[in-house]
Amino acid sequence: MVMIDRKYTIGIIGGGSVGLTFAAFLADTAKVIIKTRSKEQTREIKTKGLYLIHRTKTGTEEKKIISGIDATSDSSELAKCDAVL
Repeated sequence: MVMIDRKYTIGIIGGGSVGLTFAAFLADTAKVIIKTRSKEQTREIKTKGLYLIHRTKTGTEEKKIISGIDATSDSSELAKCDAVL
């Protein structure tokens, strides 16, 4: 049996706090497309990217830049996804 090493494409409907958190965690193992409500949010994600801020037990903040995320305000873009959340 031949194993194919590829990243799946996961669509996430909603660019709110929950959708963006899912996107941040899935981006390590999948190509992620976020369906946003507005073209403005799509543009912000595409130009500024996405990052996750984590507060450690000592109280310092760690900022992780998330790569491998795309955004769209067009629902038809999700048709090319392997799965949609």
